[in-house]
Amino acid sequence: MNLRQQNFPPKYWLHLHNHTLYPLPSLPPKTTRPLSKIKINKYLVSLAPHVQKFIYKGAIDKKKGEIRSTKLPLSRDQFISLQHLGVTNKYQQVDLVEQELQLVLNFEFKGYYRGVKNIQVKLQQQKPVIFGKSPILLLFTRFQQKAPILRQ
Repeated sequence: MNLRQQNFPPKYWLHLHNHTLYPLPSLPPKTTRPLSKIKINKYLVSLAPHVQKFIYKGAIDKKKGEIRSTKLPLSRDQFISLQHLGVTNKYQQVDLVEQELQLVLNFEFKGYYRGVKNIQVKLQQQKPVIFGKSPILLLFTRFQQKAPILRQ
């Protein structure tokens, strides 16, 4: 039977008992890398159907008024990737978001051409409902509905 070799330095147990051992060196701090284009696309691809559904429903409805708005909950990764595309906490048009989400803005519905214009987005962090939890991340979207045009 082979016993394990003792790899402890001399008087290790005595120093351990007397609390005179030096602490282990701490780990170096983590450095974060910038998000890759693949990850940004992955996070935004999951957001695209929800925004597209809102645009479609807003374009074909017959409610009074032209302006439609909604808010969508976001994950932390989606929030960060939208910030990298230039979305801020004020409503503004961001062409990069429209291109990345590949939004369709004009539709044919019941013999009419319907569409939207002037899409604006903003990001917002709301205070959490439960104290000590992470904030609620939201994407606010609004646009104007175009007047319907009869198909010829």
